[in-house]
Amino acid sequence: MLTDENKAIVLQFYKAFDGRQMEQALELLAPNFIARMAGMPKPLNGEEFKQFGMSFYLAFSQGEHVFDEVLVAGDKVDISKIVTLCGKR
Repeated sequence: MLTDENKAIVLQFYKAFDGRQMEQALELLAPNFIARMAGMPKPLNGEEFKQFGMSFYLAFSQGEHVFDEVLVAGDKVDISKIVTLCGKR
């Protein structure tokens, strides 16, 4: 059951993020949240991930996440996604 809940939380996070409901999205992050992202030199803790996400949010106001795959194993969720980035003109 935990795996289904974790998957749902991740999808809720990105739905809120794409819907520009940042407070709602950020409330879904666990206190011990860690993000491992391709191209990043080290994993990001919750605060670092918030800062990283906000930079994208502010730069690409019409960005959208589309998921190819969501893999869950226990308390870990791995996502494969396409991000469409559109900024203000």
